[in-house]
Amino acid sequence: MGADPAALIAEAQLDPALFDDPENTIAFAEMGRLLEFCAARTACPHLGLLIGAHGGLHVLGAVGKLAACSKDLGSALRNIVLYLHLHDRGAVPTLSVGGARARPSPMSSTSPTPRAPRSSTTGRC
Repeated sequence: MGADPAALIAEAQLDPALFDDPENTIAFAEMGRLLEFCAARTACPHLGLLIGAHGGLHVLGAVGKLAACSKDLGSALRNIVLYLHLHDRGAVPTLSVGGARARPSPMSSTSPTPRAPRSSTTGRC
């Protein structure tokens, strides 16, 4: 798309340096405003989907590292459910286990001004 993420973040009146550390947080409303702003500036209404497709455990900071070091997938999912609140106070994941199947739930916001993890701005839009 040719847009510089740091320039867009600055234009949206946020400090691009705040996105350098995955342990930093941003209010969900503020992140939504930023995504909406960037989608409009880049003429890409599905920008959020594109960004989400590049997410991984690294966006969960230390909780993601814990999950990655877990002995198996079940342990990794349980660790995310148990400790995500340390990284993201607005999401409440759950895990349903039945027999050999496990199903994580989508995360949901629990308060009017929860904070979301900031993801890195390395790369370009």
